Amino acid sequence: MGLLKVGTPKSWEDSKKDLRYIRKAGVRQFISTYNRVKDLQGDELLWGDEIEYGIFHLDPENKKTRIALRGKEVMDELNRKETLNGNKGEGCHFVPEYGAWMVEATPKRPYNGYTSDLLRVERSMRLRRKRMLTALGENEVAPTMSTFPMLGALGDDGSVPPVKVGGDVTLSDYIGDGIINPHPRFATLSANIRQRRGEKVNIRVPLFRDSNTPEYAHYRSSKGIVDGCCGSDSFQLWGYGKGDASHEEHGNDFVEVGCSKNSLDENIQATLSKWKVDVQCKGCLGLFYRRAPNVIVPDADWPRNGDIVVGYEIHDVPGWIRLQNGYYLPIHSEDNKVSFLRKVSKTENPSNGEMRRIGSGTPLFHTAENQLDEDCASLCKEGGGVAAEDDDDTESSEEQRENISAAIHMDAMAFGMGCCCLQITFQAKDMDESRFIYDQLAVMAPIMMALTASTPLLRGRIADTDARWGVISESVDDRTPAERGRQDPKSPYEELAGKGKRRLHKSRYDCISTYIYQGTVMGQGEPGTNEGLENRVLNTYNDIPVPIEQSTYEMLREAGIDPALSQHVAHLFIRDPLVIFDGAVEEIDDDVQTEHWESIQSTNWQSVRWKPPPPRNSPNDPHIGWRTEFRSMEIQLTDFENAAFTAFSVLLTRVIITFDLNLYIPLSRVDSNMQRAHSRNAAAKGKFFFRRHLAPLEEGDDGYGVIENRVLNTYNDIPVPIDRSTYEMLREAGIDPALSQHVAHLFIRDPLVIFNGAVEEVDDDIQTEHWESIQSTNWQSVRWKPPPPRNSPNDPHIGWRTEFRSMEIQLTDFENAAFTAFTVLLTRVIIAFDLNLYIPLSRVDSNMQRAHSRNAAAKGKFFFRRHLAPLEEGDDGFGAKYSSMFSRANMERASSHDSEESSDRGGSTAGISKQRRTAPFAPGSNENNSYEEMAMSEIMCGKGDYFPGLIPLVHAYLDYINCDTITRGRLNTYLDFIEKRSTGELVTTATWMRNYVRSHPAYKGDSVVTDEIAYDLVRMCTDIGLGNVHVPELLGDIKIAPVTAEGAYEIRLDSKRAQNERVLQLLQRYKTRSSNSVKK
Repeated sequence: MGLLKVGTPKSWEDSKKDLRYIRKAGVRQFISTYNRVKDLQGDELLWGDEIEYGIFHLDPENKKTRIALRGKEVMDELNRKETLNGNKGEGCHFVPEYGAWMVEATPKRPYNGYTSDLLRVERSMRLRRKRMLTALGENEVAPTMSTFPMLGALGDDGSVPPVKVGGDVTLSDYIGDGIINPHPRFATLSANIRQRRGEKVNIRVPLFRDSNTPEYAHYRSSKGIVDGCCGSDSFQLWGYGKGDASHEEHGNDFVEVGCSKNSLDENIQATLSKWKVDVQCKGCLGLFYRRAPNVIVPDADWPRNGDIVVGYEIHDVPGWIRLQNGYYLPIHSEDNKVSFLRKVSKTENPSNGEMRRIGSGTPLFHTAENQLDEDCASLCKEGGGVAAEDDDDTESSEEQRENISAAIHMDAMAFGMGCCCLQITFQAKDMDESRFIYDQLAVMAPIMMALTASTPLLRGRIADTDARWGVISESVDDRTPAERGRQDPKSPYEELAGKGKRRLHKSRYDCISTYIYQGTVMGQGEPGTNEGLENRVLNTYNDIPVPIEQSTYEMLREAGIDPALSQHVAHLFIRDPLVIFDGAVEEIDDDVQTEHWESIQSTNWQSVRWKPPPPRNSPNDPHIGWRTEFRSMEIQLTDFENAAFTAFSVLLTRVIITFDLNLYIPLSRVDSNMQRAHSRNAAAKGKFFFRRHLAPLEEGDDGYGVIENRVLNTYNDIPVPIDRSTYEMLREAGIDPALSQHVAHLFIRDPLVIFNGAVEEVDDDIQTEHWESIQSTNWQSVRWKPPPPRNSPNDPHIGWRTEFRSMEIQLTDFENAAFTAFTVLLTRVIIAFDLNLYIPLSRVDSNMQRAHSRNAAAKGKFFFRRHLAPLEEGDDGFGAKYSSMFSRANMERASSHDSEESSDRGGSTAGISKQRRTAPFAPGSNENNSYEEMAMSEIMCGKGDYFPGLIPLVHAYLDYINCDTITRGRLNTYLDFIEKRSTGELVTTATWMRNYVRSHPAYKGDSVVTDEIAYDLVRMCTDIGLGNVHVPELLGDIKIAPVTAEGAYEIRLDSKRAQNERVLQLLQRYKTRSSNSVKK
């Protein structure tokens, strides 16, 4: 739960005067820590997991269950026993969590980097569950459930002992302040989040629509029972954290949703825009970069007119954009009279010298069909919502708009931070590795959350989502109205970060907003490395806005911290500290302590957390290195499941590093994946964006594995409908894919004129009448014409021809002759000078539309290829050679250095491969860096002959390290289980829980979880976790060995003198047993 400190926290009003100081001091503390440990290298792999338990009271007589507010008491008792048990055996450590009914447990000592440690995980988890049993009271249970299903649904009778609803901390309508952990940090967090926000938190989760759900009584019948407009082949999107507008319109009881089917669906999250540099003044060639608004950077490769730059408008500094590379550009002159930048379509790609030097443009998205289902496409609206047409204008909009779902409303931090989860922290060998693993795990965060989904029940109702993440995100959302993009008459707030008016697109609990691995363009540690680029964020996958505290960024850069890491830290510091303790503000020594850094770092609850080594307060403190915390996974009911996902996550990090893999996709797609991961049954039915090639393609590989069977023209970027049987006939006849595609496209048309006696009578072997009947009525702008048959020896020879068909007739023969001669000469120029006019066909279509416009020849603009022949080496495409920053000498030196490197992984320096160093800026072809939508089974098990799947990669790694037989046997069981979960053969915990509730005899089809249902569910979940009940749909043939309190602690071989009376009693017991044995 973050930094826990003993002391008296300040109220929010008292804290405001210290906010600015703590933000500045936190940056100073980070810089001090960075300088102290930046060169730390060679640490071994150490790692650990965190599991959270909820303690519930069961009332068998009345069939009720309540949260038991004994978390602190249980935790203290368990830690007392750990102290008594000393350092014997595995050991456990128990710490507080947000809820007074919760306890967090970790292994007492970390796991090491050996295969045998993978077997320790499940043993440790079982031990923690055993020891929890020893501290529970009568009728108390502690299952590993993500959430208590009745939290906030029972009024004053929601806990043991009962707690009255409401209180000064939360002002909640559903829960009482008394259920919050008594440690002062937790209540202060709750109150300060609410007060900074200016109102209570507002959580609205889509309500599951069942046959008798009263909230949907007046809705029209949905498509497929419970699938709404999305249909069974799609899934519903809940735009958590972005629902303020819908709340203003619909209140607490409804929430907007959308459908997810392919790349056209998610417009919920903000993304970067593309801008064309077009400085409208005589003699102006482009713009200089700015490192801050109005602070010019004299880089030689400043963007020229015609270049495309990528960035986002800064709402609190109008007229400026912040670029993907960390620089700034003005949109227009200060007097607003001269335009500098013009927003353009996202399909346009960067073309400046920098981008060609450090990598490709926007990574390519592959999709089989760029079309939405017609029923849904006609209804989709901006923002991902789907609105249904009204059958009756008199009916209410809430009842008839299918993008408006009934909502489960919650209003306090406890609903989010009262959820339990599974988290893992890894120690890396150095800072570089920790940052790279951070980026890779950020991509995996939504995938693993969907695979472990276990949160379908909230506030006594069945939710139409499966995961907890969005609930927590909204439960700690402290953004002011202005920061959420709403009207805020009270802003600015002088004490707050950004004066409380900076546009923040995310809650402080959400996916990451920036990758942090900087990478290098050439060699590492040599003169000229990253020359001219050392001031830029190089990661091209950062395609969403990253609001930063500019003064923090400048402090970090001046301290020598690279741009990517500076951007990450400056992004953390757009938030205010939420808990400040008396006597712990200016009294903290920034050179040796990190309290202010941690106060902000620990309350940025992102999907992955990067953690620098903490200070050692004494020589006896253990050494702790650079760490990455993986935070998205949901808790499972059994220790087997939790151990399986933990071991898989650890092994995946080893696979990525050892096999030198790269999982990068644009962060906007990671955000989309996180939204999709919440959807009902996403693990089995959903699709997620994932990288197609985890390692660089070999030369000549088009990314599909079999080149000769592919249409290789990458300029074909529009749909080409074909007659499939025609295409297969042509390919079987040995005709290449491109020509087969062209002909099969012609034959999607029917013949328009058929003559009597000229159908089956035509000889197909020597005549072409039927071919011409279709070819000649495909009137395209250019027609390709094979040689016709010669019906007699006297017929002239006619060869392969191309017919140019677009020109308009002119009034005079002179004009017509001029255009004809020009066209003929142009064909000779193209062939003789070996030129290339290719542009994407979508641009050809655009040009054809533009050509129709009035006076297009004089006033129009058309897309055309910039370079008709390949550029010479060193030519930046603007006519001038590269400046000294891009000098050929530097390039040759880098090339020479790379060629001299010897590494099994493609060249490395200091153990860091070239692939890893260049991964952030997407080097190589578009295909090399492409991604597509994949089902969970494809991500885990593989797709086609180009994506091997993560589970086969883990198996290959285990072969590579010669994993021992005993460990391999258990790991195979884990991996088989995860594979079955990914294919849908085994269901997620969320699906099982929803099915359990819906099949319960007391369920009425109304999406309501009653006391009786909740009681039976909690008892069943407890029994599953303890191994008393086997559920095949969850675990398949895996049987959980029973977990009991027996053997929870080591038993000493005691030599303390026994009393004679006790000895006689024991002997009598065994004497009796012996006598009985003789009688038998």
